[in-house]
Amino acid sequence: EAIRYLKEAIKIEAYNERANWNLASCLMGQDADNPEALQQAVKHCLRALELAPEDPNAKKVLATACRQQAMDAVKQGRSHEAQGLLERAVAVNPDFAEAHYDLAALLNEGGDKKGARRHLREVLRIEPNDQNTRGILVRLQGEGIE
Repeated sequence: EAIRYLKEAIKIEAYNERANWNLASCLMGQDADNPEALQQAVKHCLRALELAPEDPNAKKVLATACRQQAMDAVKQGRSHEAQGLLERAVAVNPDFAEAHYDLAALLNEGGDKKGARRHLREVLRIEPNDQNTRGILVRLQGEGIE
């Protein structure tokens, strides 16, 4: 119901920043497993960010949508695409620990130990008490030159 009303509001006033990010949020909350809904969420987040480039809400929703798209890409064997999406997620929201963690795992699998360590350090910057990440970082530091 909310999605329908927000779409109508955007038809009337396409450059309504709040309506665009609210629609993106609703699409993510209601249908995050649907690739088309994710595409629409990204589209509306980008529109909201065009109108209000520093909007933290739109940035968080866009980063979350990018991460979800990346997870879908990984499941389909499209690691390169997933890496780009995760890089976009952390660029938009540098404090998104889960996206940094996922990107570190993907980089590690691809052999980029240095990149993986960099993103694991970002996770620890955001969540300093994350012992699991700390253990993985210690293990990776033992495998390569710092």
